[in-house]
Amino acid sequence: MIIVVISSSIEAARGVFATIKSEHQGPTAALALHDIPSQETRERHIAAVKYERTESFITVVVNPKTVEEVAQLRAKGAVICHHVDALASIHKQLPILRTDLVFTTRRAGALNSALTVGELLSECKIMHRKSIRQGR
Repeated sequence: MIIVVISSSIEAARGVFATIKSEHQGPTAALALHDIPSQETRERHIAAVKYERTESFITVVVNPKTVEEVAQLRAKGAVICHHVDALASIHKQLPILRTDLVFTTRRAGALNSALTVGELLSECKIMHRKSIRQGR
């Protein structure tokens, strides 16, 4: 399973990964694209990310830098998660689709439809299971 976290707050993105890692009962890997300046290297790493039909292994990809990188991850079956408290500069070009999830790191004043970080993993798993049932 692939989960993509898009946030201008690196601290929040790290918190999401830490929560997923602590709540998930299997191996979890992170790919922090914001730490990789070379587009060629980012593309190589994205190409190496494997879609797993099982939930036992989760890859969390943090902060793709281009719309094309997000499209490549979507094509691999990734669940895209947008941090509504800290929209990244990519959001100027990247629409939030109906199939995407939005999350917040705060409760007070948050959007009613935004998930907490604790709810995010559960929703990602539900979406992953639906895509498997639909033949993905």
